[in-house]
Amino acid sequence: MKKLVLVLCLLLPSASLLAQQGSVGVPGFSFVAPLKVGVGTDNNFLVDRTPPVERVFVLSLPPSIQPLAPDIKPKRLSDQVMTLTLPKLAFQNYGRRHELVMTYAPEIEMFRDNADQNSWGHDAAATFTYHLSRSIQISVGGGYRSSKDPARTLQNVFLLLPRSRFQENGIRGDADFQSNGLTECQLRYVATVAT
Repeated sequence: MKKLVLVLCLLLPSASLLAQQGSVGVPGFSFVAPLKVGVGTDNNFLVDRTPPVERVFVLSLPPSIQPLAPDIKPKRLSDQVMTLTLPKLAFQNYGRRHELVMTYAPEIEMFRDNADQNSWGHDAAATFTYHLSRSIQISVGGGYRSSKDPARTLQNVFLLLPRSRFQENGIRGDADFQSNGLTECQLRYVATVAT
C-alpha cells in the first residue's frame, strides 16, 4: 500500500492541476471536479466473508440445528482507509439545438489491514437534450454507479449494509413545455435498478 500511495503522490498532482484549469487540451473534454483524497478511520463497518454456498446451506438447516451451525453473520471491523476520487472527466458537445454531456469519475478505496476490501468504484452519467422549439425540449439520460460500500454511495450512514458489490443503473426521460416566462410543464419518466 505504501508503494501505491507513493506512486499516486508522484503522478497525480499534474491531474489535479489540470482539473483546476478545467481543460485537457482535447476539444470537448474537460475536468469538471478536482481530485479528492480522504484518509481516516472507518469504525464498525460490516464485512460478510461467508461464501454464498455455505450461507445457503446453514439457512436450509432445520431451526433446531441452526444455533449449532457456524456463525454466518457479517463481522464488524475497524480499519484505516484512504479514498481517492480521481478528477471527474466530462465530454460536452453543444449545438444550437442540442446538448450532450457525459461524465465519468473513478474512485479507489484502500484499507490498511483488510486488503480484501480494497475496491474500485465508478460513477458515470450521460444526458442528451434536444430543443424542438423555443418552448419545447426533450432530454434522455442515464447513469451508472458501482461501489463496494453501498451506505456511502447512497449517502445514508444509518443504512447498515455489509460491504459488498453495489450497482445502480438508471435511465430517465424528460419533456418540458414552457408556455410563458412564468409557467412550465414537465413530464418525467425515471427507472432505476439497484443490486
